[in-house]
Amino acid sequence: MIELEDFFEDVIGKTIRGTGIADGVLSFLTNVEPDAIAKLKNGEFDELAVRAIAPALGLDANCLVELANRVWRPESVELEGLRQSNTVFDPDPEDMMTVNSYLIWDPQTKEAALFDTGADASPALDMAKNLGVDLKSLFITHSH
Repeated sequence: MIELEDFFEDVIGKTIRGTGIADGVLSFLTNVEPDAIAKLKNGEFDELAVRAIAPALGLDANCLVELANRVWRPESVELEGLRQSNTVFDPDPEDMMTVNSYLIWDPQTKEAALFDTGADASPALDMAKNLGVDLKSLFITHSH
């Protein structure tokens, strides 16, 4: 199973930022108190509040609840020319976060690109070496 990089609070927070909806406006639209919205954004799960704000954000409430309860993760995908690695970003057990990196390559030419590095590039670089691919490009899609 692939470890998730974003949890329900990340999805809610990113959606709020992406839509530009202020917490006060979201509160007005959903009758969810601003304090409850702030708690959701900090990872305190409240199913009723999640179900109330999800439609206003264009999110599927059932999917958010499953994400919060950690009952769903994507299945692993095996494709020639694609590998994923996962590293721990913050070793603090109270606030542990994992980040993904993706190595892609052309199976014929063996030219490769790395998307993100994870918290430590070593596993991805070791993977490239072990596969015998020629790393040509590095793409950083976000920072953490």
